[in-house]
Amino acid sequence: RDVERSRGLGDVYKRQFVAEGAKENILNRRRNEFFDHYVKKLLEEAASIGLDKNEVIKLIQSADQ
Repeated sequence: RDVERSRGLGDVYKRQFVAEGAKENILNRRRNEFFDHYVKKLLEEAASIGLDKNEVIKLIQSADQ
């Protein structure tokens, strides 16, 4: 890799712009994916062993202690 040629590339990245609302859109999409891939499956698995949503919430809260 030619070090001289690659100098200043950081400036190119600094000049890139993000569309208005892009961060919120990405976070919303990730939250939806988190819900679909983790929360739904967690609740389904919990139900299969006889735990309801409130019991799962209590288990999660106990992890903070």
